[in-house]
Amino acid sequence: MVYDTTSLSSFEDIEKFWINEVESYAEKHVKLLLIGNKSDLVEENQVSFEMAQAYAEKRHMIHFLASAKTATKVNESFLTVSKSLITYRDSQALPEKSLHRPKNTLHTPQRPSSNQSQCC
Repeated sequence: MVYDTTSLSSFEDIEKFWINEVESYAEKHVKLLLIGNKSDLVEENQVSFEMAQAYAEKRHMIHFLASAKTATKVNESFLTVSKSLITYRDSQALPEKSLHRPKNTLHTPQRPSSNQSQCC
């Protein structure tokens, strides 16, 4: 979830609206990342790091301040949540006939052979 550090209302909307959407439609143990965007605009800041961090801890979220404009912490934040998801997935016991593909495999669709019709 991304909020604008220069807009208190965008931060408040997370609790007022977006969390309810996640709880209604996402899996039960979804991993969430809270990103405060526009960290480069320090002088216009309306959401303190401490306020956002306390909220993230309360909601068991990973919190980052980032800037899409300068690319500060953008890659790091998504790598962190990706690693968290992989760790969570690997900690879960998968059923014997899992639909998950083995690690490090790539599925490539097969082309029809030249003697097969590709029409109707």
